[in-house]
Amino acid sequence: MKKRTKIKKIVIFSVLAVLSFIFIYPVLNMILKSLMTTQEVRMLPPRFLPEKPQWINYVVALSYPGYYKGIPYILVYLKNTLIVVFGVTIGGTFSALMCAFGFSKIKFPGRDIIFFGVLATMMLPYAVMMIPLYAIFHKIGWTNSLYPLWVPAWFGGGAVSIFFLRQFMKTFPDEIIESAKIDGASYWTIFLKIIIPYTKPMIIVLIMNYFFSSWNDLMGPLIYTDTQDKWTLALGVTNMGQGALGTIQGLNYVMAACTMMTLIPFLIFLFGQKYFIENITFTGIKG
Repeated sequence: MKKRTKIKKIVIFSVLAVLSFIFIYPVLNMILKSLMTTQEVRMLPPRFLPEKPQWINYVVALSYPGYYKGIPYILVYLKNTLIVVFGVTIGGTFSALMCAFGFSKIKFPGRDIIFFGVLATMMLPYAVMMIPLYAIFHKIGWTNSLYPLWVPAWFGGGAVSIFFLRQFMKTFPDEIIESAKIDGASYWTIFLKIIIPYTKPMIIVLIMNYFFSSWNDLMGPLIYTDTQDKWTLALGVTNMGQGALGTIQGLNYVMAACTMMTLIPFLIFLFGQKYFIENITFTGIKG
């Protein structure tokens, strides 16, 4: 019996180890390729480890594809990305919190119907909405700007975020809210001083979701921005991969740019993974 249990554990561990390697190999390969010379990248059969780490590749990646008003384009991409990330994260989180609070704790006619209408929007693929949204933003003069990438987040924050927050807020006792109302607290006071502190762990999860989605968004900048000075990191690095450095000769520089791009999201995930896992699980159980 003990031998069978031991064999079972070995099999499970082996399967998990293989799957883990499959998932981590692309990232590991990206980092190692970013430290190789051009000759090492072109070697056949492929070389796995660099003979000597080439940190200069990161300097080259920073200076490509040139400069905009004396500033490296990669820093322009970073500035645009941070504008979009902060706009989406702050606006999306706050508006989703307000919507979820209304749907979970404020009774008004048609509340459930409106909520199910919001949930129904999750069934609409983004591809279906691309042309209508582009037509709207083009008409108001927002194309080739960053506004279409972050302003919509201030008007609802997304159905998925509202749903998870609503499920989380429904676990908060209504008696406390009623007591606060008796003491003269308005809904705005209840929202700011009671609900937001209670949902702090879930807010961290939400911030991470918005950060990752906006940081890695390629489709939005590809649709709404035209000139290079409006590109984000996702679009800039993608074009870098398709341009002159996208050949096998420049693959090490492209990998260096990709490694730098993934560093900040990786650090944020390390910081917030505990909240991310615990609160998604908690919301699913309570929902």
